[in-house]
Amino acid sequence: MTSVPKTSGDNGIHTLVGITPEYDFEEVHTWVIAVDRVLTERRPDLFSMDYTRSRRTEKVLLDHNQVGYGRTTASIYSVRPLPGAPVSTPLTWEEVESGEITPDLFTINTLPDRLASIGDLAADVIDSGQRLPHL
Repeated sequence: MTSVPKTSGDNGIHTLVGITPEYDFEEVHTWVIAVDRVLTERRPDLFSMDYTRSRRTEKVLLDHNQVGYGRTTASIYSVRPLPGAPVSTPLTWEEVESGEITPDLFTINTLPDRLASIGDLAADVIDSGQRLPHL
């Protein structure tokens, strides 16, 4: 599926996947859990669903609970109430792969120049209207 990574505005990276609005919460939540399970089964060296930090050292936490009732998430381009006013910002996968992403890169002061130079990286994904594939 087409997706775009984004900073959380803090230390995390989230993945945005635009889907057609025909699914209810349970369908989407179940699908996200299935994706997490497939990834952790196929790449246990890279991914984990374990919230205990000591058991997932140097692994990416796949947190399906971010898609949950009562959960809040930083919307794209929202300013976080943290020092320096970091902004939740869409990224390219190449930026993520570089390993050089830090929360202070994208702030209320730096984001206008970024948008002017590369545009809205999330626009196409949000409007994509993808259907959830069977796993």
